Amino acid sequence: TEKIQDINLHTKRNENLTIGGWLVRWGGGKGLIDIVNHIKVFDTLSPFSYEVTHSGNVSDVLKLTTPQWKNVLSEAKKNKITIIPSFLWMDTGAMTTVLQNETKRISLSKQIANTVTTMNVDGADIDFEWMNNSDHPAFLIFLKDLKTRLEGKTLTCSIEAKLPSTYPDEKQSLDAYYKELGST
Repeated sequence: TEKIQDINLHTKRNENLTIGGWLVRWGGGKGLIDIVNHIKVFDTLSPFSYEVTHSGNVSDVLKLTTPQWKNVLSEAKKNKITIIPSFLWMDTGAMTTVLQNETKRISLSKQIANTVTTMNVDGADIDFEWMNNSDHPAFLIFLKDLKTRLEGKTLTCSIEAKLPSTYPDEKQSLDAYYKELGST
């Protein structure tokens, strides 16, 4: 039997330990095979599945709507595994354009909420990387709107840590941003 740090990967989950799987689209599908072979071990799955395009639209890059993925997600649901896909965006300029435009920002929020509902998953992880600090206020508005649209489903946010020593002139604004982000 395979083991990771003395955890039997072929038995039921341990109530004293939470195990999550982050499924990336690179790596030749090995993550998907591991999940299928050890489905009962996981409490949470986070497919790194959606990306936001330059125009601010959601794209299913992992192809979660294919039969293979639908079967995995169905099996995960049967095993009471929480599924929270990531929505990645790394286009700084496009992010500014969308977040600073109320109509585009609301459209993106609706798309993400609709994707969560349509896919019958438990929430969304927002992973917007390389964001301009000047976009933080609009990002907070976006998150609050999205949280409302998710109607009680989980909203997580993966943010890059910007240390005050890296941005000494922005220490106060970053402190305030992280505090407000945590209360969203």
